[in-house]
Amino acid sequence: MNNIKITRNLINSMHVKSVLQLKPQKTLPKYLIYFDRKKDNYTLLSSSSGQILGKMNARPEYIFDKHTYYPNLRGYSSLYIGSLKSEIRRHGIGRTLINFAKLESVRRGCEGRIHLIAKNVTKEQDNRPIVAYRKMGFDSQYRWAIANADRYIKTGIEQSTMSNTSIPMYLPVKNYCAKFNKYCTKLFSNNKQV
Repeated sequence: MNNIKITRNLINSMHVKSVLQLKPQKTLPKYLIYFDRKKDNYTLLSSSSGQILGKMNARPEYIFDKHTYYPNLRGYSSLYIGSLKSEIRRHGIGRTLINFAKLESVRRGCEGRIHLIAKNVTKEQDNRPIVAYRKMGFDSQYRWAIANADRYIKTGIEQSTMSNTSIPMYLPVKNYCAKFNKYCTKLFSNNKQV
């Protein structure tokens, strides 16, 4: 009964009288994301094979006076990524989840702010989450960690403390709200009446 109501609301929002009036999708997107609302878990799936490619746990948090993440803000909402796991490494799965988190941060009222704690939980020597997040645009108040990550990106020389340290990082705010609005407009324009 509830699914029928959701479907009716969706049809009404697209200004059509029936699902049959919607344009069929020519191709599926490369990835599908399943959101478990109760646990705040996002699961990235391959649309061709149905294989689980990665998982992310993210939820909005309100941060009061801490200057750990955004140095110039006081009292703000930010999307906290508690965990990010890629089943297949070095294939852009983590980057895809972070790009989705940017949109999700806007959708959940955090205005594009994302923060996390980068640490190597697998204890693998070639796993450098600080470097990976730095390549995606994350920053930190721990300037020595950022300098080490930048040095590693340029030269490949690693400091011994880089893979064993937990570093709080944040994504500097850009205009993700405009990108989200453009994405929604594009999505609804693809489903106009036939």
